[in-house]
Amino acid sequence: MRTGVLIAAIFAGVCTLPTTQARAANVTGNHIRQYCELYEREGPKSANSMFCIAYIDGIVYGWTTVNIINNIPNKDRFFCPPENSTSDQNVRVVMKYIRAHPEYLHLDGANVIVGGLQESYICPAK
Repeated sequence: MRTGVLIAAIFAGVCTLPTTQARAANVTGNHIRQYCELYEREGPKSANSMFCIAYIDGIVYGWTTVNIINNIPNKDRFFCPPENSTSDQNVRVVMKYIRAHPEYLHLDGANVIVGGLQESYICPAK
């Protein structure tokens, strides 16, 4: 139930964003930083702060699903989030990476997010 409410809230938040902001091709690391700093300050209170969670979780869940469906072994995955990781933890991981690597902020936001996830969620060699 809680997951369903969160997904509905994220969907509603993303749908209220202007179309140019929601298009993935236009989202850079700078955008992710701005949205996630807003999330860090105010929590999930606005569409823009919810964009941070929705974008990061979309990447986490999307890649995890692709890995499971295609039976990709852990050693070949880009990142392996802990089984009980939370949206908030994922945001903190990405923001730690963004703060450590401002030279990547001009790059595509998804690539910056994956870089942060790779650095913190290292896959076991098995």
